Amino acid sequence: MKHQLDWLVPLLLVPISYMAGVLLHIWIDSAGGDDFATLLLLFDLLAALLAAVGPIIAGCFLVRALYRRFRAWRRSKGHFTKAERHRRDVEAGYAFGYHKAQVLARGLAAGAAPPHIDLWNVPLFAGEVAYYQCNATYARYYGLDGSYTHVSGFYWGRPAFILGGLAAQGLLNSSRRKAAAAASMECWREQQFIPVIVTSHRFICCVNGQWTSFDHGAVNAWYPEPDNSSLVLHYQGLPPVLFAGSESPVLSVLTTYVLSGQNGVTINPGLQSLHRGQLREWEAVASGRS
Repeated sequence: MKHQLDWLVPLLLVPISYMAGVLLHIWIDSAGGDDFATLLLLFDLLAALLAAVGPIIAGCFLVRALYRRFRAWRRSKGHFTKAERHRRDVEAGYAFGYHKAQVLARGLAAGAAPPHIDLWNVPLFAGEVAYYQCNATYARYYGLDGSYTHVSGFYWGRPAFILGGLAAQGLLNSSRRKAAAAASMECWREQQFIPVIVTSHRFICCVNGQWTSFDHGAVNAWYPEPDNSSLVLHYQGLPPVLFAGSESPVLSVLTTYVLSGQNGVTINPGLQSLHRGQLREWEAVASGRS
């Protein structure tokens, strides 16, 4: 019964609100009396409003509830809107990425070797091995210097003209100062969706259309969070780097393996969720979220 209340309550409110307004109007007409003429007129207007607007509002809620029921029935038959299909595809991608990270983490923890891939467009160092290639969201965490150009000028003429010029100049400088202060705050910048390659020696990324490298040997700290689909790395002398998206759980596992070996994959707190329970079937996860 609880599942029917979303449409049953508005349906009942349509006749109830109308009848309540009509009955209130009849009672006011029968009451009469000059002493309460103003008060009764106010109640009469409220009764008319309840009888006219109440069913409309309840009807809107009813239509909305019935449309939700209709969409749920259509989804149960496999018919989805374009937005719903896009959301399902995105969720399936995240579920599949998490599933791959689970398989990889358990295999590495059991002593298996990491996967090797061939690269044809990016040269590697001697002895360097490529492990994985994907696309991920990339960002850097830093703030700007907060400097801005202060505008000053000399105004001559009538007092109104001078005061207006000084006021406009003050507003312009204030706006620039606030914009510079906002820009100086540290936040994730340079956000973009880029190709990423993980090797035994480094991350190779195409940032702003140019290939660049982040050496594993320069890592001060890393924070794998496969459940949040993110990996943050701190490098010596560089702003922190973020890799996020459906492939980031795999990047977290490979980074941990390269930096701390098989034992790190097994005991790293950020990867414990990948080892617990049964392997998540990504198809079932994706369909269950839709």
